[in-house]
Amino acid sequence: MECGEFLHQLPHSGTTDLNRALYDIGRVVNAPGLTVVISDFLVPQGYQTGIRAVRQLRQEVALLQILSPDELDPQIQGDWQLRDSENNQSVEVSASSNILQAYQERLARFTEDLAACAHSHMGTYTLIASDTDIVDVVQRLLRQVELVR
Repeated sequence: MECGEFLHQLPHSGTTDLNRALYDIGRVVNAPGLTVVISDFLVPQGYQTGIRAVRQLRQEVALLQILSPDELDPQIQGDWQLRDSENNQSVEVSASSNILQAYQERLARFTEDLAACAHSHMGTYTLIASDTDIVDVVQRLLRQVELVR
């Protein structure tokens, strides 16, 4: 089963306040351990405050950023209306090679910042395409947190 397929089967609705969700982990976690965060991390409120809150709970943090192949390498040209699947809002875009280049550069900075945040909190970070098999994702995670080789 692909990771994206698995995630689409989970209940979801609306937008996510990732900082709040991570902060709320403190309601159920009362001992050191491992917190795995699976998200695209593309949230307006950010994620840094939530990750700090999880670390204050003495949790190791593994960040798995899941992006679709179309988000990783969009193959569009011309005028499009794109709809956000979480908030159902649309935005008009005109895609050209220059715009796609700027998008790739911004995505690279975003993922580098997310990885730096994970590492600054003694955590791990992995970028995963949503069409990756879920077994591969779990194996990669276990290797990263050094539970298996």
